[in-house]
Amino acid sequence: MKSIKTKLIIYFGILIILISSSLGFLALQRARDSIVKEAEEGLQSLAYQGTQLTESKIETQKKVLEMLAGIEDIQSMNWELQQPVLKRRLSDTNFLAIGVVYPDGKAYYNDGKTAQLGDMDYVKKAFEGKPNVSDIHISPVTNELVAMYAAPVKRNGTVVGVLIGRRDANALSNITNSISYGENGYAYMINGEGIPIAHPDKEKVLNQENIIEEAQNDEGLKSVAELFTKILQEKRGVSNYSFKENDIYAAYEPVHGTDWTLVITADKKEVLSAIPALQKNIIIITLIILVVSIAITYFIGNLIAKPIIRIIQYSAKIADLDITEDVSEMLLKKKDEIGNLSK
Repeated sequence: MKSIKTKLIIYFGILIILISSSLGFLALQRARDSIVKEAEEGLQSLAYQGTQLTESKIETQKKVLEMLAGIEDIQSMNWELQQPVLKRRLSDTNFLAIGVVYPDGKAYYNDGKTAQLGDMDYVKKAFEGKPNVSDIHISPVTNELVAMYAAPVKRNGTVVGVLIGRRDANALSNITNSISYGENGYAYMINGEGIPIAHPDKEKVLNQENIIEEAQNDEGLKSVAELFTKILQEKRGVSNYSFKENDIYAAYEPVHGTDWTLVITADKKEVLSAIPALQKNIIIITLIILVVSIAITYFIGNLIAKPIIRIIQYSAKIADLDITEDVSEMLLKKKDEIGNLSK
C-alpha cells in the first residue's frame, strides 16, 4: 500500500467496480421495465383482440336469430306455423335448440318442450326490443349450463314475441381456450359479479364460483378477489396478482354489449425469464471491464511511478553527497512535474 502504483490500481479498481455496478444495475432495471412494459402492452392488445373475436361471434348469433325472427311464419305467432320452421332451420345454426317465447312468458321449443321464461332478464330485454345474450346459467329446461340468445319478434313494428336460441356453455370457453400468452398464460372470462363464465378449468364454470365471496373465508383467494374487484370497477387495464404461490400479470378488457370481461394472464417468471441471462452477461462484461481497466491502470501506474522511483534514486545519492551521476536527459526534458523535480 506504500506504492503509488498499488494505490492507483486499488483506488481505480474500486472506482471502476462502483461505476460498472451502478451502470449494470441501471441497465438491468431499465431492461426489466422494458420487458414488463412490452409484456403488458402485448397482453392488453391480446385482450382487445379476444374481445373483438367474442363480440363478433356473439353478434353473429344475434343476427342469425334476428334473421329467423324476420320470417313471416315466425312473425305470425302461430306455433303450428312456427315449429316446422324452427325444426327445419335449426341445423343451419349453432344452437342446440330454438324456441319462441309468447307474451305470457311461456316458451315453446322446436323439440316440443315448454318452459316458463317470462322472468328471465334476457327475455325481458328482448321484449323491450333489444337482442341480447344471457350469462352462463343453469337451464330450467335441460338443467345444464347454457348461454341463451334472444331477439325480438316484430310484426308491423311492434314486439309480439321473442325468439330464443340455446347454446352450450362451453362455447365461450372454446373462445378463451384459443387465446394464450407464452407457454403458461391463459385466458378466462368473468361476468358482472366476478363469476367465471369461461375458463380452462371447466369446474370453475360448472360450480359458478364467486371468488369475491369465497375470499372472505379463504385467505388464498384474497389476491384474486382484489383483482376481480378492480376489474369490475375499472373494466380495462393491466394489473398483477398471486394465485397458488405464482405471481401473475393480467390484462382485462370489457366485452361490449354484455357485462363480461375477458382476462388474459401471463406468468411473471416466464415474462422475466430473460433477466437472469441478462444479469449474467452484465456481470461478465463488468469483470472484463475491470480486468482491462486494472491492466491499463497498471500501465499508467508504471508510467508515473518509474520516473519518480528513478528520481528518488538520484536524490538518495545526492543526500549521500554523491554527485558522480547525472540525472537522465529524458527526465530533464519532461514538461510536467516530473521534469521540474528532475531539474
